[in-house]
Amino acid sequence: MGVDLGGTKIEIAVLKLLHDTSCAITESSYDCVYRFRVATPKTYVLILQAIAALVKNAEAFCLQEYQLVLGAKHIALGIGMPGKITSQGIIKNSNTACLNQQNIRQDLLPLLPQYLHDGLCLMNDANCFAMSETLQGSAAKIIQQLPLADSRIVFGVILGTGVGGGLVINRAAITGRNAIAGEWGHTPLPKAAMSTDFLSRYLSKLPIQVEASSERVQAMMSRSCYCGQLNCVETYLSGAGLVETYRGLLSSQELSSPQNISVPEIINKIAQGDIIAEQSLSLYTQQLVLALAVVVNIVDPDVIVLGGGLSNITGLAKIVEANLAAAIFSDSCDTQVVQAMLGDSSGVFGAAWLPH
Repeated sequence: MGVDLGGTKIEIAVLKLLHDTSCAITESSYDCVYRFRVATPKTYVLILQAIAALVKNAEAFCLQEYQLVLGAKHIALGIGMPGKITSQGIIKNSNTACLNQQNIRQDLLPLLPQYLHDGLCLMNDANCFAMSETLQGSAAKIIQQLPLADSRIVFGVILGTGVGGGLVINRAAITGRNAIAGEWGHTPLPKAAMSTDFLSRYLSKLPIQVEASSERVQAMMSRSCYCGQLNCVETYLSGAGLVETYRGLLSSQELSSPQNISVPEIINKIAQGDIIAEQSLSLYTQQLVLALAVVVNIVDPDVIVLGGGLSNITGLAKIVEANLAAAIFSDSCDTQVVQAMLGDSSGVFGAAWLPH
């Protein structure tokens, strides 16, 4: 049983395994017998109550439709959520602010059936994303073809409102000593990806003359993050980061005129031949390459899976894969970069696999 606790919705899914999971898990390994979602309440107490109600409703549905008594056999509950969970069970760094400084495991247990008490597992939502794409998504077939002696390393990336990362090695999500393994979005963007020389390559192609020394371009080279640091990867590679890059390349006249600037609007402008939008995306893509090159140099993954709304940009994964070799400490790059397969199912399915 898995729960995806997000900022806008809470979703539950019950997966029934169809064969011995000592084998590789694939899409045919399970049957999703129940799935339901509700809007995320605004307060912590209401969130706890909503999760308990979702579990109760899942039990009732499975009994009525499948004569499946969930408590009759061992069943575990995995919950994926934004933020990190400390060794004491305290949630920190969550963008669902009411979760911060709370011990959700301790507070949720009294509301859950007894059979779930020993099998409750909590994890960061990006790790859940990486798990599901490893076990049954885009990375599954790739790593199944690797020699048995090899480690199977998958790095999952969420490019959306925020930027998250999850690391899976040999089908296990890695959390790390400080519970922040994979938090790539809050590492600094490499200086080479925001230098004057780097930006000049894109500025020189614009229909207007924009100097690399201009105030707006300088602002593109220094961005504050909500975490308190400067120039985090998230400030450049999130949806808001791409919009900020686009705004930085506009002329003063264009910047002052009212326009609907959003990622979909930028993509639409590219289709219409807008050179500024085109250069904004080119700049974004190369910054993504350089930021992921750091990950490759450190953990050397077999697969990088791109998820989140920006991963839907046509050809993004292939462009990143084609350019990685020139940015890493190697004369070639065998790491495959693929788009996520499971979409918004990744979180809840990954949570369901957590305790296994």
